Amino acid sequence: MILSVSISPDNNYAISSSFDKNIRVWYLATGELIIILRGHKKELVAVAISLDNKYIISGSSDITIKIWE
Repeated sequence: MILSVSISPDNNYAISSSFDKNIRVWYLATGELIIILRGHKKELVAVAISLDNKYIISGSSDITIKIWE
């Protein structure tokens, strides 16, 4: 189940967070899944992408925030 979605400032990517503890990065033009990021111990409740598209920030029920490059 998807819990949060963020669209990149250039509208090229969607980043989704989910109950399965993973972040997925999607290329919007094709709907292609680019990468799955793993590292949280509980479900992800929030996800965002930086204005320069270089970082993804995720927040989890495990009471952590991660910054992904």
